Amino acid sequence: MKSFNETITNFLDNLKDSKNYRFLGKYSNKEAYRLDLSSNDYLGLASLDFNTVLEQTKNSSSYYQPLQLIIQDYLKDKKGYSLPKGSTGSRLLSGDNHWFNSVESSLNQILKPYDKEVLFYNSGYHANLGIIPVLKKFKELKPLILMDRLMHASFIDGVILSELPFKRFKHNDLNDLKSKIDQAVADQHRLIVIALESIYSMDGDNISEKSFIELVNLKEAYKDKLDILLYVDEAHAVGMFGKHSLGLVDKYNLLNKIDFVVCPLGKATNSSGALVITSSIIKELLVNTSRPLIYSTSLGIETVMASSLHLCYANTQFAKEKASLIIGLANDFRTNIISYLENRLQEMDLDPNRANEYVGGENQIVSFVVKSNAMVDLAYNFFKERGILLGAIKSPTVAKNKERLRVCFNTNLLDSLEYKFLLDSFRDFILSKDFEKALTS
Repeated sequence: MKSFNETITNFLDNLKDSKNYRFLGKYSNKEAYRLDLSSNDYLGLASLDFNTVLEQTKNSSSYYQPLQLIIQDYLKDKKGYSLPKGSTGSRLLSGDNHWFNSVESSLNQILKPYDKEVLFYNSGYHANLGIIPVLKKFKELKPLILMDRLMHASFIDGVILSELPFKRFKHNDLNDLKSKIDQAVADQHRLIVIALESIYSMDGDNISEKSFIELVNLKEAYKDKLDILLYVDEAHAVGMFGKHSLGLVDKYNLLNKIDFVVCPLGKATNSSGALVITSSIIKELLVNTSRPLIYSTSLGIETVMASSLHLCYANTQFAKEKASLIIGLANDFRTNIISYLENRLQEMDLDPNRANEYVGGENQIVSFVVKSNAMVDLAYNFFKERGILLGAIKSPTVAKNKERLRVCFNTNLLDSLEYKFLLDSFRDFILSKDFEKALTS
């Protein structure tokens, strides 16, 4: 009989053979690269020093000026200590304090016109893990989760923990969603949660304003048959879109229509934690029943203040202009890459219309599909040798034959020389012998 260690070894060997083996350290030397396009630091906050962020935020108007004043008061009051401290307990115990409540109260005032409030979670993962299981307490409503097929793993984990029935609808396919709602009505479900992401991080595609409005209208259309709760994860849109920099729901002025807006603060705003925007009664329910909130040591107040400051920064006109330029540049990049691919396919006597199969996205995330784990490794190393660090995305994270490089556009590419360097490098890879294998597969 094999020992447990031998069984683990065989399992890990199989991962290596299938090019699915993960290891730490791959991205630990990012400063050695000319371009780091692997991270979610779209606004370049990671490379800015504290005083720069503070001054640019203080000197620019934003919707968060009351929050800025709280941050400034905190910095005056803060006792000297060079590293952030922990909170000492969960929010329901010693982890709560005046400053934490001041931040949430300030955000609540901003959200008051939408009849919403905010609740801090330790991360987007904690929020996605902690919200859906709460609905298990209402079995008499026969809750059903309907989620987009490409929902993030953290949300799926939350659904699994809830032990509630769920179905996946085809990606961004509202007709398929409607058919599943009709089936839910027939099965006498009285509560449905429809879950989606505003931006899907692997493909970089958006939910359109039209689709959002259709979803909102579904709530009204079915209100006599069941309750529909809309759940939107804004992870990759926070800081990049919206009047308040809270994402696409904010941009489309639908904050008052969505039941759960999850706003993780670790990407464009480059900090920690997540804001859950919801109604006051649902917030009250979460405070009383959401286990990751109740049983986790809360974020330290320094971290909460850093997250607040970065959200203020993202909402300045200066940062909004940067975000707009980054989106425009990513769209230009997609156009150029598709053109390179069309020319390459024609040279190989292949259908140039296939070029669109290899390039995806509608925002700051560009996906470049190379169709195998082995090709991901080869492409990753090609760009690595040129000093460009990209995200290497393999199956099973994405479906087989959808393996890809992910290019996350950020402020570094606002330098025209750096952008040209990236374009030229992609053109050279598309022309390479190695990439022919992806084009002919």
